[in-house]
Amino acid sequence: MKSFYVRSLCLVLGLVGLSQPLAAGEPFGAPSLLPMPSAQQPQALYPLVTPASYGRYQEEISPSDQPMPAFAPPPSGLSPEYQHAMKGAWDSAGCADGVCTPSLSPCGSPCPNWAIWAGGLLMGRANQCDRPVTLDAGTLQPIMNTNNAEQNWSGGFEVGTAWIMPNCCNALAVNYWGLFPSDPSSCSCGPNVSGGISPAFANIDGLSYNDGSVTDSVSNWMTTSSGAHYLTTSSSFNSVEINFLGNTQAWGLAPYGAGGGCNGCNGCNSCSACGPSCWQFGWLAGLRYFRFNESFLFQSDADDTVIGDVGDTNELSYRIATTNNLWGFQFGGQGAWYINNCFSIYGSGRFGVFNNHVTSEQSLSGQAGDAFINAGSFNGTAYRFSNSRNALAGVGQFDLGGRYQLGCHWSLYGGYRVVAISGVATAPMQISQNFANPVNEICASDTVILHGAFLGAQFAW
Repeated sequence: MKSFYVRSLCLVLGLVGLSQPLAAGEPFGAPSLLPMPSAQQPQALYPLVTPASYGRYQEEISPSDQPMPAFAPPPSGLSPEYQHAMKGAWDSAGCADGVCTPSLSPCGSPCPNWAIWAGGLLMGRANQCDRPVTLDAGTLQPIMNTNNAEQNWSGGFEVGTAWIMPNCCNALAVNYWGLFPSDPSSCSCGPNVSGGISPAFANIDGLSYNDGSVTDSVSNWMTTSSGAHYLTTSSSFNSVEINFLGNTQAWGLAPYGAGGGCNGCNGCNSCSACGPSCWQFGWLAGLRYFRFNESFLFQSDADDTVIGDVGDTNELSYRIATTNNLWGFQFGGQGAWYINNCFSIYGSGRFGVFNNHVTSEQSLSGQAGDAFINAGSFNGTAYRFSNSRNALAGVGQFDLGGRYQLGCHWSLYGGYRVVAISGVATAPMQISQNFANPVNEICASDTVILHGAFLGAQFAW
């Protein structure tokens, strides 16, 4: 019975408590955690019902039963630059969803930290020296020259990377390109020449060769009416650069307007000042290593027109190989005209003064051994020797091209390139003028000119 009375008393007290108006914002003296308005909120947002409708006490309508108030529009006084920045990084610098759009503002895009690029080269070699190597034995007129095996158009590739400094204006770049021509060759056959063929090398009769049974001068071994002369040349070009660059936008490393301002590196103070087009100028200073290899191979067969027969001791080979290692400093610059946010055309030039460490190797031999000097102070010396020297050289490079920014990361570039290398030793210019004296000074006064097209892609992030 006691428990029955206790439960009845609790029920009565509960009903009395429910009859009092409780403020939802202050239950038991503590702030409410319920999603209900407090008593201090403005009455205009939550209107009260009248006592006539619900008795003597006013009741608040639950916020869930109220219409949501309309939000006020953003203040109209915000600058266009601020509103543009609030759109996010990928809706800037002419990049919308990663696609470059010329009509969008170029300002305020994030500056990339790194860039990498790769491309292909197609280049030819101009102004090669031409020297006779084979004569008509009857008329002594040249019938085969070194340019009969000259380097034509050849392919190569280019790769590089750059670290873009936090100021977005400067970068440290490393670039490599290489050109790898094929090995062109030419042939002159004795049966096709009425008087036969003979070598065009001065004083080559100062060498003799023993095929194992007969010793005769090299000139007589190479003069033939039934055999043949073959000429093969080969070369390669390799360039490595480490450069400090000024104005990354001029060099195409950062998208136009990147890093917080339109043309922030070169004279334009605001986005509106640039208009639809603008010039960018950048500079370059760095180190360069350039390697140029070339070889010359003249082969003769005294009795037939097939070269390379195993055991054919009638065949002779005159080989020359030169290696040019150029080390030095270079300086240059590049100007770019941005027609719009996505497309630019540019021209660049760089030039350096280098030390050229040159090595040259020569030999004249057959399958029976080396030819040898047959007179003078070097009588009996095998004709196989090498020389080296240092020479002053120069390398200049000029690029004219265009770049299209596909988006915030990718861009395509291409154009025309000319490279001039002076103060180098080419293989044909090392042909001996006196085979009886092997102490020949290396001739390192030639100029090699390469020119052709390049095309590649770059990714920056």
